[in-house]
Amino acid sequence: MLKGALRSAVVVVLLTFGVSGALAEPVQQFSVQLKNVRSDGRYSVVYTSNSFDTTGDAPPALSEAFLRLAKGMTIKPEFLQPSRLCDTAKLSGYLFQKLPAGTTYAQRVDAFPRGIARIEKPLTAGARDIVETCRGAFLGRGTATVDARPLYPDPIPARFSLFLTRPTAKGAIAGIGVVSHYDRTSPIALDQPRYIYLAPIFTLNVFNAPTPDGLFGYKIRLLTERAAGFRFSVADLHVESAGLTHKGKFWATPPTCPKSGEVPFRADFDYVGGLHSSTLVKVPCPRFTR
Repeated sequence: MLKGALRSAVVVVLLTFGVSGALAEPVQQFSVQLKNVRSDGRYSVVYTSNSFDTTGDAPPALSEAFLRLAKGMTIKPEFLQPSRLCDTAKLSGYLFQKLPAGTTYAQRVDAFPRGIARIEKPLTAGARDIVETCRGAFLGRGTATVDARPLYPDPIPARFSLFLTRPTAKGAIAGIGVVSHYDRTSPIALDQPRYIYLAPIFTLNVFNAPTPDGLFGYKIRLLTERAAGFRFSVADLHVESAGLTHKGKFWATPPTCPKSGEVPFRADFDYVGGLHSSTLVKVPCPRFTR
């Protein structure tokens, strides 16, 4: 039987850089939770993080950032077939098309894949196929608050949906497509009219990069200033993914349990200006019954 304690196992690590004087003192926090673990190997992943600077200023921008997953957590080959991957750019365009009265693009993103028949109805057959593929590649949802000072003086709340998609970086085996929108009712939307038109679409690339110590396999490249083109930090982030299933098969293999009995995850942060840190968190091993 599965232990109920596993569902509440959340590990939070506080990462602080101590820098004297008026220099930046950025803080990164993140946690990983494996929950709803089932005997057939299925499970949900919850990832949360937040960042801030103890000086009160906007944290220095990240020049590079990776999240490393425990060894054994891999995407099954059948889910990486091109015909199974979502074209998030086209999907976003279709969600914009022929919006029913009283409906916004943001509402369609938040509701997808519900209401897929109404979305597909006005589209061509080829477009309907793309929307249906994205329905099958839907990974989960999340929320975030973006600190983009000085470009935007106020916090920017956002919501987004995640899809398994094609990679956009050399050497990556897959991509996690992010279709997002910002809260048009937030204070910043009243002061910055251009803000309400922002609906970023981007890809987090997934690499198969095992570490020599045998603890980690995949690494996910997170969004940074280098990719976004402007300075920002994610003040808080919450992502939950129940994963994909197809013909009774779950999309990912379970993590390998080390002798320690804890599954490791690691975050690597490089800041513009030279600060660097790698931080390890551990979660009790899921008890899958075969």
